[in-house]
Amino acid sequence: MVFAIPIHYQPIIIFFSDKEIAKDIAKRIEIFKRGSDKDIEIISPHSYLKLSELILSNIEKFSVDGDKSSNSELNLFKAFLVLNSRFTEYNHDFQTNQNKESFINFIVLQGFQLSEISMFEDDKNEFVKLIYATIYKVESLLKFLSIKNFELIKTEFIKSYGLTNEKDFIYNMKYLFATLFIAKLNNQYIFTSQNLSCFDLIKNISATKITEDEDFTELKKTPIYFIDEDRFSIVNFYFAVDLFYRSAKFRLQEIFRENEIKIDNFFSYYNKEFSENFLMRNLLDDIFSKKFFTKKIEYKNEERNEPDYYINYNNTILLFENKDILISKSIKSANDIETIENFLKERFLQSKKKGVGIKQLVNSIEFIYTQNFKFDHTIKYNHKIEIFPIILVHDRVFESMGINYKLNNWFIEELNLRNIKCNEKFKIHPLTLMDIDTLILWNHNIKDNFKILKDLLIAHTKQLNELPKKSYNNPKHFTDYLQRLLRPISARETPFFIKPGEFSKQFLDLLSNKNV
Repeated sequence: MVFAIPIHYQPIIIFFSDKEIAKDIAKRIEIFKRGSDKDIEIISPHSYLKLSELILSNIEKFSVDGDKSSNSELNLFKAFLVLNSRFTEYNHDFQTNQNKESFINFIVLQGFQLSEISMFEDDKNEFVKLIYATIYKVESLLKFLSIKNFELIKTEFIKSYGLTNEKDFIYNMKYLFATLFIAKLNNQYIFTSQNLSCFDLIKNISATKITEDEDFTELKKTPIYFIDEDRFSIVNFYFAVDLFYRSAKFRLQEIFRENEIKIDNFFSYYNKEFSENFLMRNLLDDIFSKKFFTKKIEYKNEERNEPDYYINYNNTILLFENKDILISKSIKSANDIETIENFLKERFLQSKKKGVGIKQLVNSIEFIYTQNFKFDHTIKYNHKIEIFPIILVHDRVFESMGINYKLNNWFIEELNLRNIKCNEKFKIHPLTLMDIDTLILWNHNIKDNFKILKDLLIAHTKQLNELPKKSYNNPKHFTDYLQRLLRPISARETPFFIKPGEFSKQFLDLLSNKNV
């Protein structure tokens, strides 16, 4: 079975060998979309993945030569339409209650499910970002294991990919990423083993048996499928890259258990010691490396209400809270806004035991507001104080449309509950939700340049707080307004992108191989 790639209605003729059927379907779609300037996506990323999973989990039924006429193509086409309808069956009052918040909830529902695959139709920049950030994070993780004297764990982690040492692991990972990047640019999904030095790695992360699951669990573990001995297909490019970092904590948990190294609550340890104290801190220390930045006072033991990271530059303060959160598959596949909102509130506002994320940020703001903040003695309370609260996340799902908007509303509510008010001398900016991959991508552009980062935060939060105008009664203006309101900061227009040299520099060590 060779998988089709996601397509839109324009090249639908490519899907069918019978040109008359292709023309008839294209004509029907054209009639359906009259009056709309939007393209119609016949094969959505979600339905493509689900059909791939259904086929691979029942591969014996698809391996027998069957009808090779256009009927089989038509049946496959119908299957995509059925799956598309399944993925848009949301438990939502959109039809009966068409106000602003109802529209926003509908957009959040759509984005929360799809952001794990990709947020935008033209996702090449997203994929470059994922590769670049993954290399940075994997190298940081290996360094962390060495610093913590977990050499045995690091060795076993590398062996879990079918490789024997760190140098070969990094080389083969980068080789695979380079192959995937070129393939995605060329819409290539089928590969042969010829001249692929990372073939052993590919065999190790390829599927032997797939079972259907609401969260594509098996496809995430093995997103590569062998068609025969020498040919394989990439079922999903994002999942293939995710294998090296996003799923690393699960591999490490199992390796720690197998080697009888006891760590109470492994995921809490990983989030605190690696995600926060090593990955986040080293990255932000590199971005804010100059001595003119005031950082928080470090006490011997962690203090109550201590911000995860803190920068003060001329009385402009950046407050960071780090959130490396696991999301269960039942939440990812939820089709109602209440389930998603309850999850977000529990993880970002108030857990069963204590206030988290937003409330932790407001705690720090309240101490500054009342002039009782003990982590920085350089604040000039008789001058204007400006505060930018930032939640740093480690999962791109939280970068989906509308999540920052919702969290910012809860942030404003919490400020109001505590009667913390802005004035001429005390300004609190709206809450910014940012993923760590964005910071990794921006690192070289914002390094020690506080003004650039501040301008980016202001531009983002200005649109995050934009109020509707009367002209937004026009459907197009209203849609454009919602796009501005709900976009994550990473999807805003920025004055820079990753430099080609910075991206290609990650792959320089591949050039020593004459086959590359």
